[in-house]
Parts: sequence; structure tokens; C-alpha cells
Amino acid sequence: MVIGAGIAAVFTWYRMKSPSPYLQELPVVEPFKLPTMPERPTPNEPSAEGKGKQRFEFYGMLTKKGSGESYQFSRPAEAKPLKSKPSNTYVPQMLQIGSFAAQSDAEKLKATLALVGGEAHIEEANILGKGVYYRVRLGPYNSDQDMNKMRTFLKQNNIGSTPMRAH
Repeated sequence: MVIGAGIAAVFTWYRMKSPSPYLQELPVVEPFKLPTMPERPTPNEPSAEGKGKQRFEFYGMLTKKGSGESYQFSRPAEAKPLKSKPSNTYVPQMLQIGSFAAQSDAEKLKATLALVGGEAHIEEANILGKGVYYRVRLGPYNSDQDMNKMRTFLKQNNIGSTPMRAH
């Protein structure tokens, strides 16, 4: 019995000193970055490939350069400028993960999202002719950057998402 206890103690000491096969280092995920677009030449500046060549054929047709005629475009007197939102306002966005006729299906998807780290909520929507649907959504997000980070995270976990405006 003493020999068995000694072997168990040595085995336990050996297992405590060796690295655990169950622990593994998780890969580092880079944040999502939008690709940068190459700079385009301005409309008045000819491009490198088409110097001396007319960029648009329809421009000559509109101005009738060859015949000496030109079209006159005038703005109607009662035309009013369009009202637009200030460019610095951001409309909050949400991510819709799914829409289900059965509430139990929506609850299952919400639980799946909770397991991977997403905090989802379910919205009830009454759709004419179809009845009540249960939408599983994440958000709202106050910037495109936050929303894109979550979309990348969801994509890495094989979960599709659709961006929508928050109501």
C-alpha cells in the first residue's frame, strides 16, 4: 500500500509540473479595417493613361462643340433647394441576426449568441398577412466602426448578420 501511495504521489507531482494538454493559446484577432481606396484624379485633371484623350464622349454631344450650338440649361424659378440632414449626425444601426415565426427559435438563437459573447434582444414585429415574427437583434451601435467589429466577430463564429437602422 505504501508503494502504491508513493507511485500515486510521483505521478501527481509529474502531472502538476507538465503543461496541461487542455489549455491552448487562443489566436489574436486583428480588428476589422476598411480597405483604402486609391486616389482618383479630379475631373479637371487628365489621368495618366488618357492624357490628351477626351475622357467622356457624351460631353461633346451635349455641348455640340463641332456645330457651334450649345444647350442652355436653366433652373425653374420655383425650384427650392432640398432640405438635407446635417452630415455630422449618425443614425444608430442595429444588426439583425434572424427573424422567426416561432418565439422558441428566436430564444434558441439568442442563447447561441450569448454563448459566443453577443448580447442580443428579441423584438416582436406584426407583419401584415404573415402574423407575428420574432427578430433577434444586436445593438444599437453608435458608430460604423463598432458595428463592423461586431460583424467581423459574428462572421468568425459563422453567424450571419444584416445591418439595419435603429427605430
